[in-house]
Amino acid sequence: MSSYVPPPPCATNNGLYNCMQPELVEARQRAREIMYRYNTSPPTRDGRERREMLAELFCVPVESIPNVYIEPPLYVDFGSNIKVASDFYANYNTTILDCATVIIGKRVLFGPSVSLYPGTHGISVNLAWNARMR
Repeated sequence: MSSYVPPPPCATNNGLYNCMQPELVEARQRAREIMYRYNTSPPTRDGRERREMLAELFCVPVESIPNVYIEPPLYVDFGSNIKVASDFYANYNTTILDCATVIIGKRVLFGPSVSLYPGTHGISVNLAWNARMR
């Protein structure tokens, strides 16, 4: 399992951070590699292989997500900032941009093409130009 990548320090208190910091670029690359494997994986009856990839993406033990099913494709920023409780199902084409912590409670169902965007960009030209995010 890959190491945990916490949310950027300022993102947790609504401050700005530079999304091009090397450790964040590396964390996004890690997520993209896992997403590629997940999104191109063949379906299986028990879903074990996909759950293992989700556990790797979310940086949790696979035993902690026994009833979590996400139909591919799935898109995330980091994956490690997504916390999922039990009994979660997401239909096709889910996007969770987890530049801030995302918590999904128990017994949650997503329809197709659900997108969660907890972060935002600076709205001034200077902030946006300098890759500052919130």
